[in-house]
Amino acid sequence: MKKIILFGAGRRLKTVVTILNKLQEFIVTEIWDNDKRLWGNIVSVCGREVAVRAPHYEEAVPVLILPEHFYEQIRAQLTEQLEIPEDNIVPWQYCLSKIKAEIRKRYHDSADPQIRSVMEYLEFHELNVFFDFAGEGNSEKCPEFPVWREEENGLVCSRWKGKKIYFKRSMSEQMAVSYLAGIVREQSACSPHCYRQPGFAIMEKDVVADAGAAEGFFSLECIDRAKKIYVIESDPEWVEALQHTFADWKEKVEIVERRLSDRDDGECITLDTLNQYAQTPITFLKMDIEGDEMAALKGGENMLYHNTDLRVIACTYHRGGQSRALSDYLLRHHFTVSFSDGYMFFPYGEEIMPQLRHGLVLGKKSVRKKVFVWGIGAYAADVINCIDQEKAVIRGMIDSMGSESGGLWMNEWPVCRPEEVKPLVYDLIIVSVKNYGDIIKTASNVGLRRDKLLFFWNEEDRGAEVFEQNRVTLLLQRLLLEEYQLRLANTPYEYHIKQTFSVLPAEELLIRLKHEKASLCRFGDGEFEMIRGKERPWFQKPDRCLSDRLFEILHSEEKNVLLAIPDIFGSLEVYTEYAADKIRQYLDLETREEVGRLIPANRTFYDAYVTRPYLIYRDKEHANVIFKLFQDIWKGRNVLLIEGEYSRTGVGNRLLEGTKSVRRIIAPAQDAFACYDRILECALAHKVKDMLALISLGPTATVLAYDLTCHGIQAVDIGQLDNEYEWSLCKAESRVPIAGKGVAELSWHHAPDAIPDETYERQIVAKILK
Repeated sequence: MKKIILFGAGRRLKTVVTILNKLQEFIVTEIWDNDKRLWGNIVSVCGREVAVRAPHYEEAVPVLILPEHFYEQIRAQLTEQLEIPEDNIVPWQYCLSKIKAEIRKRYHDSADPQIRSVMEYLEFHELNVFFDFAGEGNSEKCPEFPVWREEENGLVCSRWKGKKIYFKRSMSEQMAVSYLAGIVREQSACSPHCYRQPGFAIMEKDVVADAGAAEGFFSLECIDRAKKIYVIESDPEWVEALQHTFADWKEKVEIVERRLSDRDDGECITLDTLNQYAQTPITFLKMDIEGDEMAALKGGENMLYHNTDLRVIACTYHRGGQSRALSDYLLRHHFTVSFSDGYMFFPYGEEIMPQLRHGLVLGKKSVRKKVFVWGIGAYAADVINCIDQEKAVIRGMIDSMGSESGGLWMNEWPVCRPEEVKPLVYDLIIVSVKNYGDIIKTASNVGLRRDKLLFFWNEEDRGAEVFEQNRVTLLLQRLLLEEYQLRLANTPYEYHIKQTFSVLPAEELLIRLKHEKASLCRFGDGEFEMIRGKERPWFQKPDRCLSDRLFEILHSEEKNVLLAIPDIFGSLEVYTEYAADKIRQYLDLETREEVGRLIPANRTFYDAYVTRPYLIYRDKEHANVIFKLFQDIWKGRNVLLIEGEYSRTGVGNRLLEGTKSVRRIIAPAQDAFACYDRILECALAHKVKDMLALISLGPTATVLAYDLTCHGIQAVDIGQLDNEYEWSLCKAESRVPIAGKGVAELSWHHAPDAIPDETYERQIVAKILK
C-alpha cells in the first residue's frame, strides 16, 4: 500500500477519506492544514488514527491536495516555502489512478463521440467527477463571491446572481466560497449536471418542485419567472438557510421540510401528496436527492399520469443503472426522454464503479394520441411495431368477432368488441387488417366515426405522424422481399414441375354432378391441416377421428363420390395477385411436400374451388357460369340443407331458385363433428325420394357427404358458395359482412344477428346444437 499525506482538513476531507476507505490502496501518514485551530484533531482513515498537523518538509511521501479550488496557491506554498519537490505534489484525484485505468480500458473502443472526448481528456488529466473540457473548474475562472456572516442571524451569506443566498450555520466563509465555486463548476454550460437545458426553461405558468434543494440556487434562479415554487429539503441546517434565502418571497415559495420518497410519513412526502396539496398542478420537477429519484417517481404515479404539462429533470449518476431505470419509467408514463450531454464519474456511491454515467435525465410529458388497433391477426404485431410510442399510446385491441373480448392480447393490451369502444376516450383507431371494407361498414353500424379510422395499408394513412416512418419502410421492404421470395420459391411448380395427380376444371365436375347424380367431397387447406394434425379453421378444432376419416376418404375409390382438391399446385395465373400470394404463403415448400405426400399419386381430382368462383379469380364474370351450373343440379329436386347455425344458405337471394322443396337441418357453427352421429342419424331420418343433400359444415361436410352417399343419397359439399353468390351480387372486391349471415373468413362476423324470415323458419326440420 502506498503512503500519502493529505492537505486540507476542511469540508472535502470527509469525502476523500470515504473514497480512500473504499479503495483500501493507501496509507495516510499525516493530514496537514493551515488552520491552527484544526491542529491536533484526530481523523480515522483506513483503520488508522491520523493527526492533523501544520505543513512541514517531507521529501519522499506524495502530498495530495484536497481543496482543488485553491490548488495553485497551496502548491506554491509547498514548493516555495517548504521546498517540497513538485513531483510529490498531486491533486487528490491521484488516488483514483487505478479506477481511471479501468475506465480507459472499458471504453477505449466506444463509438459514442462524447465518450471518445472523455477518453481523450483522460490522456492528460486526472479522473474527477466532471471533465472540464473548457476549464470552467479552474480557480482562476471562478468568479469572486463576496461572503460575510450576518450578525443578526449568525449565518454565512453571499450573493447568487444578484440575490442573497444563505448557507448552513456550520459552514465557514471559506467553505461557502468553495461551495459556490463547486456550483459554478457543475452548472457550467459543458457540464452534464447543468440544469439549463433546451426546452426546460422555467416559464411564468410553471409550478416548480425543487427536490433536494440544499442551498436553493435553482429555486433562486427561478424565482422571478415561476408561478409557484415548492422547495423540498430535509436537512434542518439547509432548511434554516432556505428560510432566510426566500424570506422575501413567502407568497411564492413554500419550503417543505421533508424528503421526497415513495411513502408519506413524518420524514417523507410523495409527489402525489404534494401535487394534491398544491392549488395548481406541478408542471416542473427537479430532483437531486442522492439516488432516491426512482423512489420519488414511484410515489408520483398519479401526478405523472394526470399532469399533462409536466417536465422532469432528475439526477441519474448517484447509482449504477439509474439512468436506464429512470428513463424506462418515464417512457412507460408517456414522457419523451433524453439525457444531458456529456458524462460524469461518481466515486461517492456504496462502491466505486469504473464507469461513466449520464448526469441528468430529461423528461417531457408528451400529449400522446390514444389509439386502438383494430385486428389481432397476422399483421397486428407488425403494425404495432410501426407506431411511434412517443406520439401514441395503445389503449387496447379491437376484435370484431369478440372471441377474445375481455382478455389481453400479447399479455399486454385489453381486447374489446367494436361496440365496446364507442363510449371510450380515444383519438384514433388504427386498422391493421389489409382488406378493410367490412371494417368501415361495421364501424358505421356501431357508431364509430369514419374520420377516426386510420388504415395502415392505405399509403396516405400510413404517412400519419403516429407512425415511425423508418420502421414503416423497413416493414414494407421486408414484406415485399418475403413476397418475392415466395414467388421465386413457387415458380418451378407454377411453370415447370408437374404433380403426380391432376385437377380437372369446375365445369366438368358440375356437369358430372348433374348428369350422374354423383356426390362431391371437397378437400381444402382446412381439411389438409386437419389430417396433418394442425389447427387451421376456427370452426373445427383438431379431432383424431375426423383426421382419420378425412384421410380415408381422400384415398377412397367410391365410384359415386367425386373428390376435389384446390387447383393450386401448378399455375396460379387465373387468381388475383392477392389470392395468388395468399396461396403461396400457405403452400410453402414444407407444406407443399407434406400435402403432396397425402394426395394419392396418379389420381384425377376436381377443383375444390368450385364453391369459391368469384372473389379469388381475375375473371369475375365466369362466376355466373358456375352459379348457373350449380342451380341446374338442384333444379326440380327435393333439397335437404345441412348447414351451420349462421349459414342461412339461399336466404335473401335466389341461389336455391328452382328447387322442388327445401328443408333444413341446423347444426353447430363450430366443432360440428362433435355432434356427427346425431347429424348423420337426423339426415337419414329425413330421407325422401330423389333427395339432394347440400352440406355447408366445414370439414364435417366432407365426411357427411361421403357417408350419405354410402346410404344412397346424393350429397354435395357446397362450402361457402352462398357467401360467394352474395359477394358477386354486390360486386364486392373483398370479403365483406353479409346481413344476417355468418362469414367464415371474417373472424368477427361468425355470428351475426339474424334477419327474421318466416320461410327460412318453416324450412327448419331439426336443430342439433350443443
